[in-house]
Amino acid sequence: MNNLLIICELIACLTGYVYWRKLKGTYWVAFSVYLTFIVISEQIGGYFASRYLVSQNIAFFNYFEIPMEFLFFFWLFYKTSKSLSFNKLPIICAIIYLSSWVYDNMANWHKPEFLGTNSYNAGNLLLLILILRHFIVLVTSDEILNFRTNRMFWICGGLLFYYLGSAPFYGFRSFFISNYPNLMKPFYTLVLVLNCIMYLMFAISFIWGKNTISFKSSS
Repeated sequence: MNNLLIICELIACLTGYVYWRKLKGTYWVAFSVYLTFIVISEQIGGYFASRYLVSQNIAFFNYFEIPMEFLFFFWLFYKTSKSLSFNKLPIICAIIYLSSWVYDNMANWHKPEFLGTNSYNAGNLLLLILILRHFIVLVTSDEILNFRTNRMFWICGGLLFYYLGSAPFYGFRSFFISNYPNLMKPFYTLVLVLNCIMYLMFAISFIWGKNTISFKSSS
């Protein structure tokens, strides 16, 4: 199952580079670079896991990969919301997330295998707000007629599948491990499936999506 996820990540990453010329000169190039970062990070995490370096693996995800994922998408929402009347929401979300992440880690610095569940839940909630705002703006604008070519439609759809679906697994991971360890395997399988769906939708965003989004009122 892990190999399937790696394949889906590579498909999304390589699709971005196949369409590199189409993206060149736009901020969407950063999305291809981000997917490269994900592929490399997952390999680093896999290396730690294969060597049973649990503390190092958790620290890598907690202090590096997970914060970078949230911050990248906050930045992406900021770039794609510049045509909206209130484009400071992604910045506010990033500040709130960083504050929760700092507090989470300061409060649990003495736990070497701590995975920041509170900041992860906060990041999930903040992303959900940005995703829903994008969908609301989309359905109330003329852009809904061309949703198939709206790159953020596919990205938001993938994020919605994954982050909402995986919230119970990551947000309450410690609770489930302590109280319901038998649920960890099916939860982990579900998270992998949702992850695969997300990366395949990212690949579709490169194939069908346009580089620019211009929301116009449908009224």
